[in-house]
Amino acid sequence: EFQSNIYNSNKKKNRKDEQSDVTDGKIEIVSKIKEDAGLVRAAEEACKNADVQKDINHLEEELAKGNTNPGIGRKPIGNGIIEHRGKNGGRLYVRESDSVIEILAKSGKKKS
Repeated sequence: EFQSNIYNSNKKKNRKDEQSDVTDGKIEIVSKIKEDAGLVRAAEEACKNADVQKDINHLEEELAKGNTNPGIGRKPIGNGIIEHRGKNGGRLYVRESDSVIEILAKSGKKKS
């Protein structure tokens, strides 16, 4: 019981504002989406679906913790870009280096 209270208090301390870049330990998350108007529109469209938004938030949080495979899978798609997939259709496209993860795009897959 004591350990779970410590975990919960640390969990609350680690929450960040969704609009800002996320840093946790040695991993830095930097969003490059805002540099392109088309990517901003695509991310806004994808995040209209609450399940997709929840997936993307989860993927970002897990990457910030150092989890290199945060969803149901990761797929290299070329030029050093990796697609991370969430179970509810959320997709996060990133470029990873030793201490920095650049978020390049967000998308959602419509469920059939």
